[in-house]
Amino acid sequence: MIRKLKRLSISAQAAILMALMLLGTASAFFFWATDNAINAELQHSRTVADMADSFRKVAAKHGGYYVRRESSDDVQMVGRYLAEFTSEKTEDGRQYVFHQKNPFLAIGDYSAAVQESPAAAKFRITSDNYMNPANQPDLFDLAAMKDMRESGTTETWAIVKGQLRYARALRAEKACLACHGAPQAAPSAVQANYRAPIGSIKGGGYGYEEGQVVGVTSVVVPHMTPLEMLSQQAAGFWASIIVVLGLMISSFWLAVRGVVKPLKKLSSYANTVANAGELEDLEGLKDPVFDADESSSGNEIHRQAFAVKSLRESMQAAMAHIKRNRIR
Repeated sequence: MIRKLKRLSISAQAAILMALMLLGTASAFFFWATDNAINAELQHSRTVADMADSFRKVAAKHGGYYVRRESSDDVQMVGRYLAEFTSEKTEDGRQYVFHQKNPFLAIGDYSAAVQESPAAAKFRITSDNYMNPANQPDLFDLAAMKDMRESGTTETWAIVKGQLRYARALRAEKACLACHGAPQAAPSAVQANYRAPIGSIKGGGYGYEEGQVVGVTSVVVPHMTPLEMLSQQAAGFWASIIVVLGLMISSFWLAVRGVVKPLKKLSSYANTVANAGELEDLEGLKDPVFDADESSSGNEIHRQAFAVKSLRESMQAAMAHIKRNRIR
């Protein structure tokens, strides 16, 4: 194979090399763009997970939140809650109702607001041992929890249907056990709203043990393909690409014009000199000129041309000498 390539013309070899360079550059860009996009999306996902986890920890630290509404307002605006407490009427006759939300309900409201927002990244807290059926995990979340429990990893991700799915392990903390430990130890409001399976202390959101992976913070961000990245590049990027391609094409043109063509011309000249049968053939031969002073040039083609023309002069002198002796 190497021998066949070596026997090709220099211009053909240069064209193959150019094609390989373009293919290599395109491949390098593809892998760089893919890796760069994933790394950026992972960092975005981790930031979203950090914010969600921080909110959850604050809510857990205080045992949850209370949402206030006026007694005349529709209770549906509050969403899910555990219990409610009505305040005394104020001097102006207003009366407020406070609704208790545990950490998961609070972050559920936060997640729902994010889902409805124009934010590109979305998140939710989910578990395979859940209280609220609306928070049940999907196939990616279930696979993530299984992997985390078996391998001990704290995060995992995958590209699913044009999105980067990211999951971070959610471990049961001491504050979580107040509601998610033994069912009989949970607050009455929790027991009233969420019942454990009959004959079991685990399931329905109960039975958590401190330190165990009980769920995940699940984040979804759009995944950008290399083509999509290209479509969003600024003019400076494309200008750089044009410059690089221009340099590569210029290099190929220089190799053809500065090496291939002079070599072809020089090869034809040398072949004519080698096949000259008479002195007149050499005397009438027109020398190719590549430089005004080829003998002092550093260009290898110029020096080769000078050497071939010197050989021609030597042959011409030798043939003239032979002709003179023949006449005598």
